[in-house]
Amino acid sequence: MLKPLPPASLLTELLSYDPETGEFIWKTRRPDHFTPTLRRTTEWQCRWWNKRFAGTIAGSRDPNGYTLIRVNGVDYRAHRLAWVMTYNTELEFIDHINGDRSDNRITNLRSVSHSGNTKNAKRRGDNLSGMTGVSFFRPKGTWRARINHNGETILLGYFRTYEEAVAARKAAEKIYEYHENHGR
Repeated sequence: MLKPLPPASLLTELLSYDPETGEFIWKTRRPDHFTPTLRRTTEWQCRWWNKRFAGTIAGSRDPNGYTLIRVNGVDYRAHRLAWVMTYNTELEFIDHINGDRSDNRITNLRSVSHSGNTKNAKRRGDNLSGMTGVSFFRPKGTWRARINHNGETILLGYFRTYEEAVAARKAAEKIYEYHENHGR
C-alpha cells in the first residue's frame, strides 16, 4: 500500500518542479514549516535549513533507481510528487515510459493500471535468451514463446529457430497491447 502524499498546496510551498527537466528545487522555507525543539527555535532551524538547502536540487537515488524526496520526515518517490504537483491528483500506478526511473519529466510519466505497468517492464536480469518470453525448451529441443495476459501465461508455441519464437512473441505483444519499450 502506498503512503498518502502531502497535498499539492504544501508541495508547491516547499518545492519548485520543472516539468520539462523533471527536476525539483527546494524553495526557501518559513519558520512555520519547522517544529521547535528544546535546543532550537523555529527561526534558527529555518535560517539553517534555507542556508543549506534552499535553491538546491531536491532528492537522492534509492537502490532501485528512483529519486526520493523527503518531505516532513517521509520519503516519497519523485514521480508521484511530480504527478500530484502537475495534475493535483494521486494515482496508484504511474509508469516511466522510457523505463528510466530517475527521468521524472511529466512527458515521460503516464497513468496506468497495474497490468499496464507490467506491460512496460524491462527484461529480467535472469533472462538468458535476450528476449522476454522466449526460452529454450530442452525436453523438445526447441524454442518456446510465452506471454502473460490477465494473470495467465499463454503458450504461443514451440519453434525450431530463435527468430521464429521472437517473431511470435513480438506479434503477441502487439495483440495484447504491450508497450513498445517492453523488454528493453
